Amino acid sequence: MSTHQFCLKSVHTFSGNEGLGFSANLYDGRKKVAEVLDDARGGPIQVHYLDKTVEKKLEAIVQSLPKVVCEGIPDPGNPGQPFSYQPDIEHFVNDLFVEHLKQKEEQKIARRCKTQTLYVLHSDGEDSYWAIKQPYGPDIKDRLKQKFGADLKEILNERFIETAADETEDGGPSPR
Repeated sequence: MSTHQFCLKSVHTFSGNEGLGFSANLYDGRKKVAEVLDDARGGPIQVHYLDKTVEKKLEAIVQSLPKVVCEGIPDPGNPGQPFSYQPDIEHFVNDLFVEHLKQKEEQKIARRCKTQTLYVLHSDGEDSYWAIKQPYGPDIKDRLKQKFGADLKEILNERFIETAADETEDGGPSPR
């Protein structure tokens, strides 16, 4: 989905009856084109377009996306094949929201890396990490390697130190 210029701004999250809800503004480049709401009550994401031509443009983009394949879920109409579906605007907006949440989490981790050492072990669950309340340095790296050996999956500070160095070299964010 990186070929489009749509993004969410002014994202506000809240807890609802059915989990995490959000409201946001949908932008096409620099232009606000819709307001979106997931009220977390089990219904679909609501999209209120400011311009109907954008609705048609977005529908065309979404229809051009490849089908989503759900590995491990059998297709009842096609035995032996995984279930797949064509994304709709609701899926598209939800993917933008998930992307937004991931960016926020990465920003949070990058801030923490300035004052703490963050690391991940192979035995940890997905999206979890450990923190040492000391700035990262070669001595801590050596201690982590010695203590955890092959179970040490990644020291997050190394990823974010590298990213920060790339940003300062050319003045812009590094590609990922």
